[in-house]
Amino acid sequence: MIGETFSHYKILEEIGKGGMGRVYLAEDTLLRRRVAMKFPKPGNQAYQERFLVEARSASKLQHPNIAQIYDYGHTPEGQPFLVMELIDGRNLQQTLAETGPIAPGHVVEIAAGVLSALEEAHRQQIVHRDIKPSNVMITARGAVKVLDFGLAKHLSEQAAVAGHGLTGSPSETQTIGHTNPGVIIGTPRYMSPEQVRGATLDARTDLYSTGLLLYECLTGWPAFSASSNGEVMASIVTATPPQPSTLRAGISAELDRVTMKALEKQPAQRYQSAAEMRADLQAAGSGLSPQREPESGSFISLARAFVAGHPMASIAVALVMLIAPFLGLFSLTHQPPPDAMRWYAEGLNALRDGTHYRASKALERSVALDGQFALAHARLAEAWSKLEYGGKAKDEMLRGLAASKPGWFASGESLLMDAISKTLTRDFKGAIESYQKIAQRAPEDQRAQAEVDLGRSYEDHERIPQALEHYKEAIRRAPEYATAFLRSGILYGKLHQLDSAEKSFQRADLLYRAASNLEGQTEVLFQRGYLASKSRKLDEAHSQFEQALNAARSTGNEFQQIAATLELSTVAQNAGNAGEAEDKAKEGIAWARRSGMALLENRGLVNLGNAYLGSFNYPAAEARFREAWEAARRASMPRLEARAAFSLGSVHLQQSKPKEALAEAKASLAFYQPAGYLLETRLNELLMARAHRLLGELDAALAAFDSAFKLAEASKDVAMMETAKVGRAGVFADQESLPEAIAAYDQAIVLGTGLHDATRVFLSTVNRGKALWRLGRYEEAAKAFSDGEALARAPKGPQNRLWLVALNRAEMAESQGRAGEAVSLGREALRMAGSEPNRVASAKSVLGLALAHQGAFREGKTLAEEGLALTPQDDVGLQSAARLRLAEIHLAKGDIRAAQTGFTQVLAELAAHPQPLTVFRAAAQAAKAARKAGDSGQEQAFGRQAHTVLISLKTTLGEPAFTTFSSRPDMREFIALAQKFN
Repeated sequence: MIGETFSHYKILEEIGKGGMGRVYLAEDTLLRRRVAMKFPKPGNQAYQERFLVEARSASKLQHPNIAQIYDYGHTPEGQPFLVMELIDGRNLQQTLAETGPIAPGHVVEIAAGVLSALEEAHRQQIVHRDIKPSNVMITARGAVKVLDFGLAKHLSEQAAVAGHGLTGSPSETQTIGHTNPGVIIGTPRYMSPEQVRGATLDARTDLYSTGLLLYECLTGWPAFSASSNGEVMASIVTATPPQPSTLRAGISAELDRVTMKALEKQPAQRYQSAAEMRADLQAAGSGLSPQREPESGSFISLARAFVAGHPMASIAVALVMLIAPFLGLFSLTHQPPPDAMRWYAEGLNALRDGTHYRASKALERSVALDGQFALAHARLAEAWSKLEYGGKAKDEMLRGLAASKPGWFASGESLLMDAISKTLTRDFKGAIESYQKIAQRAPEDQRAQAEVDLGRSYEDHERIPQALEHYKEAIRRAPEYATAFLRSGILYGKLHQLDSAEKSFQRADLLYRAASNLEGQTEVLFQRGYLASKSRKLDEAHSQFEQALNAARSTGNEFQQIAATLELSTVAQNAGNAGEAEDKAKEGIAWARRSGMALLENRGLVNLGNAYLGSFNYPAAEARFREAWEAARRASMPRLEARAAFSLGSVHLQQSKPKEALAEAKASLAFYQPAGYLLETRLNELLMARAHRLLGELDAALAAFDSAFKLAEASKDVAMMETAKVGRAGVFADQESLPEAIAAYDQAIVLGTGLHDATRVFLSTVNRGKALWRLGRYEEAAKAFSDGEALARAPKGPQNRLWLVALNRAEMAESQGRAGEAVSLGREALRMAGSEPNRVASAKSVLGLALAHQGAFREGKTLAEEGLALTPQDDVGLQSAARLRLAEIHLAKGDIRAAQTGFTQVLAELAAHPQPLTVFRAAAQAAKAARKAGDSGQEQAFGRQAHTVLISLKTTLGEPAFTTFSSRPDMREFIALAQKFN
């Protein structure tokens, strides 16, 4: 249609579209002016007839506040169009969306302009019937223009009452728009009560809609808002919004009065004419400056600014708007019916237990019984938020907003709403302060519950010891309060006080049994299972989750059944049963999809990815994590999206793709860190640290591990502290600062022992042994390897990690000159490495060098080449180690040129990486190869390099460590060679 000419109007561009049609910018080629052309939706006869109505209605109206109709016509195909005044400006809907509430003085000017337009329309016996922000334009010069008389209704002149344009009886009313009696016409949020009911309309319906417009311009928020048109219209008929001044400071009592009078439900109690309302409005606005901006700290301006940058912020807006008018100003008058209160209490108890799905179901029942129960709406929003349903949480708070009215809240309820709002927006410090006030003011019979809420707030903030103290206080005040024991047990578990955790769980279980609360008993089983799984007591974890599954079946709780199935998948994966883990994850995913439980579906996809990861099926793992990421994105679940990004980073790290892992960790961190998710922030810090380590960016890795350790230490997260300490030790080992590495591994072993985690202790013990033998402390290293083997072979020990012991023993034997033993151990390591590429690469490389030193050059060279080929390109440490071994094989075999090339490449690769022991070894052997090649210049250059590094090692290692290092059999020759170049 762009570029076409109809009559003498040439269409230039589209400037708007909606449900009824499209609007184009056009040029009047005769009068040389720009106009707007409006076309109805093609093929809809009703819309086309309405165009003629609008043309006839608006053509009668010549007024500076009404957009003028210039012409009406048809295209050659019979499509009608209107030609209208082109208004240079923007409508009120755009203004409110961008800036929030408008200065009261300016609002008075705008509303007066609308009322002036309506006064003229009503004088012509025309009722607009669709006054709303999008139909009011403000020109560039500040003039007000009312648009769209497409829903207008003409009133017979005989029915006019006292010049106000009021009808007498239905029979005297002609509806030009060809609507049937009882049919609702208009935009739901801006209808009058009589419009909602489908009753006879007169001019006063426009005055009600203008009152709604006035309300929204003053406060920045619609007078009636809910998640469906039906709920909005029900509120219009039954509810009264709070006065504008309670939502925003600076609104006078007179403006309140004018607005609320316009919003009277009964037309007879409203203003009876636009002139009357305009006169009152202008009197109320006398002395107000139209230039005054809304307060920067007002509820609406803050909320709108927050929404612009935060996906979950709409929850905060609804909460703030809900509580703002009532903070300590009114006493409680609304009393929900007993059944609604009973379901509310059950939902609240479930929230405190942490059974959020059960809470959501109970609170849904509560609000279904009493849609005006605002606290139930708020708690339901909290439950949805915990289940990652941000959209549902927002909608629930909007329902609470629609239900709220003056006289609802006592100060205690106001504090509670404030606390919930701060919890949902992750203002944990503010939430703690509100819950502290609630606990201080709570009656004695409610103090225990208030202490639990305060404890939960500390728990959200990961301040575990403080949370535990409040749960203990709740138990002291109410020894029969099962929830307090349950929460205490969970926190004792996080603090690794296992005996105390079990005692608390036992007590909670007894109390839930006494109360016949089977879902509470099921939650105890879940928490016991989680704790056993984290403690590597996998048989016990499996038993607890099986019992939880059976208990959930008996209550018909699908959420708990799916959750138990997925946890059984995790336990199987940790036990090395990849097939069972995969089957359970698939079962849980299919069940969650059938039941529409997006949170559990996403959790299941991650579990399935982890199952594939456990069997080293990296492509399948990556596919499931990516599927989880895409599903979370489609469902607008940013936390789950961030979690899936972290999982993708993890699989890429295990594939030795540190660049991809680093990018995904940063993407995940971009959500978690600003939102205050401390645990997830630490996990991403660790993932980034490991990626930096693989990239050889050791200073960055060390800084990231230190940061993660400090965060973990602040929240008493011992497991994370141990992980960060192991990472720090690994960086020292990569830097070949071996004394520091040994000290860090010692600290990690202490932490891991406190966690009762055999796998953690095993890994630190074996890696400590590797650092020891590299310093020539063979006896201590041998003991460390024996201790590690004992840990692995113990019941429930990490037997699948025994390849690491064999590999390190092989390397140690090689350094001692025991080639036969090194070959035997190398073959054992290769056999136990399985199919994991990095394990196989290391085992082949070590075995290849041992075979060459035993004289099996061909086999050794082949294995070393295969090992180098399997080594990830981005892993600088593994690459240089594998390349050095292959160069040593070439040297031993007499292939001097290949050896020289290999040693030179290793030294070039390590030029930017602080690995002095490896550089010394490579430089000394490069000098040896140059001597055999008869290249004295190269021999001198590499020899001096080896000597310089050797001197620096005395300083960096310290005298005792350098002495033991110098005693290594494989180092003696290299040290003697380097010393010749003194």
